[in-house]
Amino acid sequence: MFRRGRAAALVVTAATALALATGSTVSAADETPAAAHAVVLTIIPEIPEEADSVTLECDPDGGTHPNPAAACRSLTAVKGDFYALPSTGVPCPDVVDPVRVVAWGSWNGTTFSYEEIFINRCAAAVETDDVFRF
Repeated sequence: MFRRGRAAALVVTAATALALATGSTVSAADETPAAAHAVVLTIIPEIPEEADSVTLECDPDGGTHPNPAAACRSLTAVKGDFYALPSTGVPCPDVVDPVRVVAWGSWNGTTFSYEEIFINRCAAAVETDDVFRF
């Protein structure tokens, strides 16, 4: 249940994903993101709480992610494939507090989505090369 695995894809354009995260509206003219790669990253706890969400833009690096340069380097190294992100190897506590992580957006002009469940927030960060550390 908490292992990394493929999830069904939900294709959403980067502009739409950013609009959903920020509560703004999107028109057809807004469909082209300013950055070459634009992603919305969300952490949703299994126990109902408010989800945390940030935006990540790469090339140029930016958005509301706390460390966009490092996150963009990690994603660039795996060509935007979230499932290929390496573990940092940092140990996490054995606390069971499941979180669902979700990313959707555009990478090299291709829309994508990614979803995975981890045993806790620490594991979500560690197993995604700190891309979900926020």
